Amino acid sequence: MVFLIIHFGGILLGRGPSAELAPGEVVSPELEKDKTPPVRGNLFPDGTLAAGLSQTKISLSTNEPAECRYSTLAGAGYYSILRKKFSSNESKTFHSAEVKKLKNGRTYQYFVRCKDLKGNKNPEDIMIQFSVGSSISSFGSYTPPSPSAGPDTVPPLRGDFYPSGNLPAGTFETQISLSTNEPAECRYSTLSGAGYYSILRKKFSASGNKLLHTAKVTGLRDNKIYQYFARCQDLDGNKNSEDVMIQFSVGSTSLLPSSAEPGQDTTSPRRFNPSPEGDLPVQTRKITLNLETDEIATCKYATVSGIYYEYIQHTFSNTNATSHSTLITTLSEGQDYKYYVRCIDEQGNKNMDDFEISFSVKAPEDVTPPVRRGLNPTGVLAAGTTTTTISVWTNEPAYCRYSTEQGTLYKSMRKRFSQNKKKTYHYAKIKGLEDGKTYDFFVRCKDLEGNTDTGDVIIRFSVGL
Repeated sequence: MVFLIIHFGGILLGRGPSAELAPGEVVSPELEKDKTPPVRGNLFPDGTLAAGLSQTKISLSTNEPAECRYSTLAGAGYYSILRKKFSSNESKTFHSAEVKKLKNGRTYQYFVRCKDLKGNKNPEDIMIQFSVGSSISSFGSYTPPSPSAGPDTVPPLRGDFYPSGNLPAGTFETQISLSTNEPAECRYSTLSGAGYYSILRKKFSASGNKLLHTAKVTGLRDNKIYQYFARCQDLDGNKNSEDVMIQFSVGSTSLLPSSAEPGQDTTSPRRFNPSPEGDLPVQTRKITLNLETDEIATCKYATVSGIYYEYIQHTFSNTNATSHSTLITTLSEGQDYKYYVRCIDEQGNKNMDDFEISFSVKAPEDVTPPVRRGLNPTGVLAAGTTTTTISVWTNEPAYCRYSTEQGTLYKSMRKRFSQNKKKTYHYAKIKGLEDGKTYDFFVRCKDLEGNTDTGDVIIRFSVGL
């Protein structure tokens, strides 16, 4: 019995016993001794995907040619329950499958085992886990503007851009998406600065409420950065005059070492002792980000998870050691901060997962009652007006009440305003108005922390004769 070495990307593949040797081919007795199942890594996706996505690709890499299967049940034998197969690239080291029927607010787990060409199977699962966002839009649900607000002349706000960071090597296609704060239609181009209708011929598909916009892009290649420039138009015809950019990259296929010399270091740096952690005091404006590694390494950090080391832009200012630090400035009160760290050692071994350093800056205690502004109506209403809407804006979420008697305490006011979802716009309908009369409504508000206005603001108007 003979086995033949074929060099394929640094990995030794076997040929069956009946094959004949060609000139220059070499018999390898070592190949018979392969009893090790494939090493699996570069699991994708992880973290939280954009809300509204109903399908995605799951993928992983192996350090040798293999075939891989998966299940939604943990602990299944390779052939007994794992009926779902990954597709593989030509070298059989990158494996991907499409999963569908995803729903918002759910977490998904896929348990993967692989088998190499010698039949060595993984005896344990490796898990690909991710979630789908719980809200279609970070803008919240859409609330139509009040009829008294006048015509809409503002173009849509855009956010929740997906994807970002780095997609795994071998990714051929993906969905891009964004959300808007109001019903709209959106288009995109690979060129920046294009007029809405002149060049932007590619359209996003919109969800039923026209707040989530998605499109499939294909033909992606490794080691490339992709940029898509989007503009939107709301149902009143207001168009964005500037681009927003959806940007991501596709990684290198050389993700796992196929072989190593005996005694060679193939382990990436271990990271520990992160700081700061927890809540930082009010008025903290800058901090030093710190961590340690178990060997000399160079560390980088990003504010987005899942980016490969090569593509992270920020390097620690003090690194290439076992202690790493860098200064972070322009912090704000009441904010949460997360930094994702990856390091590389002197042998070139890189972390393939994120090490999170997270903290928050405490918000100052709120002891200030709401500021009231934008009182309406004012002046003289048209003769014959019998009904109108009084309204007031507040600078923070609040509840507002009114009285026709000056100096009434908030808790004693019986008449309440309705409010918008953000609780910053407050309105009430007033009926039974008569020509020639002047009306005064005294308004007080209370914020969500219980701070109550101790003085009145007055909404005063009259009805003409």
